Order: sequence, then C-alpha cells, then structure tokens
Amino acid sequence: MNYWEVNKILYSLINYERDKAKYQEFKLEKFKNFLKEISHPEEKLSNVILIAGTKGKGSTATMLSNCLTACGIKTGLFTSPHLLSWRERIRINNQMIPTREFCEIFSNILPLIKEHKLTFFETLTAIAFLYFLREKTEWTVLEVGLGGRLDATNVVSPRIAIITRIGFDHTELLGETLTAIAREKAGIIHPNSTVVTFHQTPEVLAVIKKQAKENESKVVTENLIDRSSIRLNKFGSSFKMKGEEIPFFLPLLGAHQVENVELVLAALSEIKREEKRVSWEKVREGLKRVYIPARCELISSQPPIMIDCAHNPDSAFALKEVIEKILRKRALFVFGVARDKKVEEMLEILSPVGRYFFTQARHPRALPIEVLASYGKKLNLKFSAKKNVAQAIKTALANQGKEILVITGSFYVVGEALRFLKHHPAQ
Repeated sequence: MNYWEVNKILYSLINYERDKAKYQEFKLEKFKNFLKEISHPEEKLSNVILIAGTKGKGSTATMLSNCLTACGIKTGLFTSPHLLSWRERIRINNQMIPTREFCEIFSNILPLIKEHKLTFFETLTAIAFLYFLREKTEWTVLEVGLGGRLDATNVVSPRIAIITRIGFDHTELLGETLTAIAREKAGIIHPNSTVVTFHQTPEVLAVIKKQAKENESKVVTENLIDRSSIRLNKFGSSFKMKGEEIPFFLPLLGAHQVENVELVLAALSEIKREEKRVSWEKVREGLKRVYIPARCELISSQPPIMIDCAHNPDSAFALKEVIEKILRKRALFVFGVARDKKVEEMLEILSPVGRYFFTQARHPRALPIEVLASYGKKLNLKFSAKKNVAQAIKTALANQGKEILVITGSFYVVGEALRFLKHHPAQ
C-alpha cells in the first residue's frame, strides 16, 4: 500500500478534528479492545510522559523531546494536529516517521482498524505506539489530543503527567467552568506517578491535587527558573536556572514559551534523579536547537510575515504580547477560525494591535466568512473579508505598509497559508 492509498483511507475514517463531536462519543473501551488484539503495545512502552492542558502542550512536548534527545536518549514524540502532513505527528529523535514505515504499519493493522471502527486520531495513536515499540524508544512523550480523561493517549500508564496552564477551550465538550475542564485534564494522572504543573488558578490546582492524592501521586509545583533573569527579544529568550550561572537560550518568541520551559525543566529534574545521561549542559544544547513551526514563527523578513496557530483566547493574548511588546509593530492579520472557538473574545484581544483580513479555511469546521464578518461589524473592527486563504494573503500583501503580516486563527488557516506561500517548515 502506497502513500496515496493510505492517505485516502486515513482521511475516510471518523475524524473529530474535522467533524463536530459529541462528548458522549468519546469512549476508550473500543480502542482498548483494539489494543488487546495487537498485544497491548501501549503497555510495553518505556518511560511515558503524558501532557495535557489548554495552552502550550505541543510546545512543551516538543521541547522536552528535544532535550531528552540532546542527552543521548532515544525519544519518541507524538503530537497533534499537523500542518502539512500527518507524518509530523510521529517522531523519534525529532525525525518524522518515514513514509514507508507508516504505510507498512498501517497496512498491517488495517483489517482491525476497520473491524473496530477506529477514528483518525485513534489510528494515528496506535501507529505511534507500534512505531515507538518497534524502534525501542527509551522515553516516550505523548501530547493529549483533547481533554485528557477520555483521550486515546490516556490508555498508557505515564511515569510523569504534565498539565500546562488550563483555560477555556472546547467548552462544549469539556465543560463550561475551569473546575469541570480541570477534572477532564487531571484524568491523565495515574497511580504512583509524578504530576508537574504550574501557573494554575487556585480552583484548578485544587482539582489536580485532589486527583493526585487519590492516585498516590507526587505533585511538583516548584519553578526552577530565576524569573529575574528572564530576557525577551525578537530572537527568543534567555534565562538562568536558580543556582546556575550559565544562561539558557530558547529560540522561540514570547514569555509564554518560557512558561512552557519551566514545566520542561521541572520534569527533567525529576527524570535526572534516575537517568544519569540527563545533564543541564546537554539540556541547554537541546533547548538552543528547538524548532517548532507556526508558533510566533517569522517565515519572512521582506516582507515581514509571521505565522501562529493561536486558536483560543489564551494563545491570542500570547500572540498579542509578542507583537506589541517584543516586535513592537502593528499587525495586518489574516484571520480565520474554527466555528467552535471563542471568536469574539479572540478578536477583541488582537484588535488593539492591528487590522484584519478575514478568511475561511477549506475545512468543515471553519467558521463561515459571513459569520466572521458579522462579528467584525458587531465589534466595529476595521476589516476586509476574502473567501479563501490565498486571496486573503494576496490582498493583505498588496495592502501591507510597515505592518507585519500575521497569519493566525487556526492550524487549518496556517497550513493552507504555508502551501500557498510554498514555505515548508524545517523538518
């Protein structure tokens, strides 16, 4: 079976990233029955780290994987969603799964995928498990797809659970309050594990600590970074660990990425107790080489173009802070969003630093351009509306003055922009 045959079947599967889901549709029993038939690869994975949260879990997962790899540890990484290819989601030592291996594993389990009616995400999760097991990864970093408690990744028994800052997202599925959302995210805490979490509201932290106590799990909330040492600029950030004189450098823009690094360093500090290959010197090298596409990423200087996958109010605020306080520019936003997002709140957050070219991705969950325009009129925003991403970018570039062009709102808009601009993220 070749790439195109696999691609056609893969995208024919039930896909909750594409189609609207109801919370009652999320159940793990079917996936567990499937895993039983392929001899439970998830139980044989070494040293699993599971990451949930609203903001920054993909960046946290990638940075942690990078650091472990730099320490000479063979590390599997599973993230979602992807920008251009589903191969981006499954990596070992920062290298995407080869097409040949993906197609081979997929072909081998296809009859069972059909029999158990696996979803798109469950299928990719299973392929990741089998690939990591086949390649004998020493540590495995998994990013939760949605929520935590009922996510397909949560069939593992993680040694470490990391919970990034929890905010409001997917409220129609996870609950309308932070407490309800936190209960779902805290579902990744398993018996006798270690939980790393920072920057939570008191009610969220209470939920996490309660879940940890019930599972006899250790909670780590101690930050290892000397916050007075943090320096932010247009190249990234630098900081020192408490008690360390040599600074760390992170080539990612924004204070929110330093927040993610705090979680990474705390998790590594726990790993370092047993894993002698982990050293701060090697971690420093790992962070220096981190690359995460479409996270406040400057893809062009002439004209200045940035892409960012901000898709909720928290990430929109982080983007605004980068534009306003680090780049110190006005923005020209090419903005499109999924229909289940807090659109009005996102627009209000970003509007003080720029003007809009609204657009709509070619995706079933994309908010129709007419609805987005109605939000613009309601908020008295300065905007233009173009029916597709390519048109929006062309028009924005033609109208760009000294502003930075910022393409944002969803992974789907950014992915289409990358194809139109023929920019391929470094692999």
